[in-house]
Amino acid sequence: MKIPITNLVALFIMSIPSLGQNMSEEITSYNQIISPSTEAKATQYLSLKTQTAQKSRLDSTITQEWNVTTGEYENQSKDYYSYNNKGENVSVVHYNWSSDLNKWIEYKKEELGYDTYGNNNLFTSYLWNSDSYEWIGSVKQEYVFNALGKITLSLFYQWNTVNNQWFVRNKQESEFNDNGDCTLYIISMFNSTTNELIPYLKKEAKYDSFGNELLLVCYNWLENKWVEDYKNEQIFDEFGNLSSFVYSVWDALNNLWEINTKYKLDCVYDVTGNKTSDSKCYWNLDLNEWDHAVIQTKYEYDSSGNVIVKIEYNWNAENSIWESDTKYEYDYDANKNVIMDANYYDDGYGNWIGLNKLVYEFDDEGRQLLKITYYWDKVNNQWVYSYKYERQYDSHGMNTFAATYSWSDEEIRWNEIIQNKWDYVYNENDMIMYYETFNWTNESWNNQTNRSYYYSDMNAVEVTTTDNLSFSLYPNPASEYIIVRQNQAEAGFLLQLFDQSGKCVMQKDCISCEVISLDHILSGVYLFRVSKDSISKTGKLVVQ
Repeated sequence: MKIPITNLVALFIMSIPSLGQNMSEEITSYNQIISPSTEAKATQYLSLKTQTAQKSRLDSTITQEWNVTTGEYENQSKDYYSYNNKGENVSVVHYNWSSDLNKWIEYKKEELGYDTYGNNNLFTSYLWNSDSYEWIGSVKQEYVFNALGKITLSLFYQWNTVNNQWFVRNKQESEFNDNGDCTLYIISMFNSTTNELIPYLKKEAKYDSFGNELLLVCYNWLENKWVEDYKNEQIFDEFGNLSSFVYSVWDALNNLWEINTKYKLDCVYDVTGNKTSDSKCYWNLDLNEWDHAVIQTKYEYDSSGNVIVKIEYNWNAENSIWESDTKYEYDYDANKNVIMDANYYDDGYGNWIGLNKLVYEFDDEGRQLLKITYYWDKVNNQWVYSYKYERQYDSHGMNTFAATYSWSDEEIRWNEIIQNKWDYVYNENDMIMYYETFNWTNESWNNQTNRSYYYSDMNAVEVTTTDNLSFSLYPNPASEYIIVRQNQAEAGFLLQLFDQSGKCVMQKDCISCEVISLDHILSGVYLFRVSKDSISKTGKLVVQ
């Protein structure tokens, strides 16, 4: 028997490398300018927990949607999860409910692979073809990681429906220094005319010992060679703040770098190392000298070193004076969460006019409970409510309530725009078994969706023969599906299912781990046989 799952599993997250941008102004991120998603695994599922001491794992989830006409929940989608012998999630099969056929219909499958360090180095997606009754390739991604867990090679594939094979449409290569900073990044693109990968873009970078990017050079692939495009040169002061920036473009005609933008920041610090002001001035390319500073920013801090006021000034060259332009105000709670963020502009007469203001509240865990937005009443020169957002959480940290309100000046009260709530059911291990969502309409809570989490109690048939054929089959008894997993590294086997008359009612070629639907199998006792090469093993399977 299957039991509701005790773990809320996070959704699939795909992280795609970024090519960066051609920047002619200040670069504020240092070691991530050319790094293609190096801190996280490029394609990953968040942890699928082992549920009990019996090694039960996430088996499936079922999502239902409320039918307002019938007043009942109806099936919407279902996901099946399977694992390798290390407990790593290796496949997820997605189903949609067909009300016409009154059964679950496959529509998508994802397979995952891992290297010896547990890095997710393979993600393959398939779509179900109901006409040919088979999985058809969609997209595939392969990754290679270095010892620091950084991605050094990314390959992105698409399925060629004409040739029925994968072809590489994009390749990304990266190199890193010992500190994990990306020093080289190359991307190649598939050329449909020549049917090959062609280099497209290259970036090279250098860093200081603190990870600040000192040099970035970008190249384009032209006429079968790398040609310079632009470069950024940066200098940082002893506090790690940018003090000089130069953006240059390549002059192919004269074969040299030509400065396009150059500026410097003169920073002033207090005795604690807080920056109290900075002035930005640009290099005059025509006069070949520094112009007067054009932008100045001043900072104020609280006793904890948090910025509470920031004022920006512009230089009035005609009157040779600094004129205030924009002001920012901040406040913090005891945990240094920003609980107030307001900004103003100078109306030109020395008066600060509000632009927008945000007020927040957080719980002790740093979760946002309240957010209020304000607008500036120019008649009364004061902040006025605009919108309010509320959230509530249960003792497990799950969001149980969310609401949005708008302020009515006429009624002098908040009017709800939308309210949602989530009800969770937990087991004795404080893990989620079920949750339901509701929407507030017509002065009552109305059902929206629900999701049930199931896990297998792992009543699996674990078989190891003297011929080194080791596999698992579970759950047993089964009702809707079985999971068959080969335990050794060399994958690939044949599964056959026989009824009591000896008739083969199902035959399937399997890879390392398969989720197999039993929708077409009647209830009863069956004999299964797993075969690999000349080795086979049989067992009994009960279908309920």
